[in-house]
Amino acid sequence: MTRRMLRREKDEARTRFLNGEGYRVIRFWNNDVMTNVEGVIAEIARNLPSELRGSFA
Repeated sequence: MTRRMLRREKDEARTRFLNGEGYRVIRFWNNDVMTNVEGVIAEIARNLPSELRGSFA
C-alpha cells in the first residue's frame, strides 16, 4: 500500500469519526488558504448552519 493510499484511508477514517460526532468536514488546499483566504472564509460561512450565519453569509 502506498503512502498516498494510507494517508487517504486515515483522512477518510478521521472524517467518518468527525461526522459521527456531529461535525462536517470541509477540506481546502493549503494553497487556497494561503492565497485566497477570503474565498476560504466565504466557503466556510456558506456551510454554516443558518442559525450561525448571522452577518457572515
